Amino acid sequence: MPLQQGKLKGIADVVFVLDVSYSMKPVLDAVKKHLDDFVAGVNSAANNRIDLRLGLVLQPTDSPPFSTTFPFTSDMDNFRRTLASSALSMRNELTLPAIDKALDFPWREQGRRFVAVFTDEPIADGAGPDMQMAKLEDLKRKMNTLHIHGYFVAPTCPVFDALGKQMPRMVRVILTQSELQTYDFGKFLSDMGKTVSVTSESVAPVSFRPNLYGL
Repeated sequence: MPLQQGKLKGIADVVFVLDVSYSMKPVLDAVKKHLDDFVAGVNSAANNRIDLRLGLVLQPTDSPPFSTTFPFTSDMDNFRRTLASSALSMRNELTLPAIDKALDFPWREQGRRFVAVFTDEPIADGAGPDMQMAKLEDLKRKMNTLHIHGYFVAPTCPVFDALGKQMPRMVRVILTQSELQTYDFGKFLSDMGKTVSVTSESVAPVSFRPNLYGL
């Protein structure tokens, strides 16, 4: 996918939170391919002036802490290899704890911060929905404190839908599982391009509780 935003400037850190539960089996390869095309487009843009780092959280995994994190990298080829090697899990989704893991990444003080979530399940159909919801308000405060720009691609879900209305930095995309196969990631690129301005946002160091769920 060619990168259309040749005039982009600024600094951006992006963590992808990818659902690799078994229910994603019909669409996971397609979603990974779309993500790979997105990264390849960023990597090949001759005029791209974003200082970009990518991180990855895969959830769930089959043993504690039930998610796997891959640290920030500016090596797009390495990120693509990591993405390609991700495998399915037999456990149910733990999406909110996985988002919390993403928030704990070492964000740069200067720049824009993005967490992009891709899942085919609402919170109610994942693992331990009551446990997940118990920390929701803390999670929202953490996202706001860190000035996170959320980009949540998921089916209809009261939790995600409410977050989309309550949090000004969040983009909510409602997709069924089958629609995940054909979703145009160029929209995310465009949204990111509009957000990463010439004068990147500066966020002073803040204190927050890491690992809200203790997983």
